Amino acid sequence: GVIFSIHYMEKNGILVSASDDRSIRLWKVGNLCEDVKGDGEGAGSVQCLLQLYGHQSRVWSVQLLEDHIISVGEDSACIVWSYNGDIINCFKGHKGRSVRAMAVNEDKGWLVTGGADSGIRL
Repeated sequence: GVIFSIHYMEKNGILVSASDDRSIRLWKVGNLCEDVKGDGEGAGSVQCLLQLYGHQSRVWSVQLLEDHIISVGEDSACIVWSYNGDIINCFKGHKGRSVRAMAVNEDKGWLVTGGADSGIRL
């Protein structure tokens, strides 16, 4: 499907994508900051590690954290995932409207979402 959002974590060479087919995909891409080497270690060696389905409609945005994956979607849900693919928590605070944006500060422990209901939720 069409990809709406990607987020890359250089520390572990993982990239995550959010799509219009309701999926979140976790990819092993390696270090994107190094030159492609031709030894199977560069950007040419991409592997899909996990496909996550939990949203009821399109997934607009996704972000990788140290211990979790966070996604927001058209179904008004903000889902916290484990790296094993389990749903840890699901928040629905935007009055049945799409959640279009998020900001996360992992060090301070907060997550803010912005929705099509013209509101923000902390």
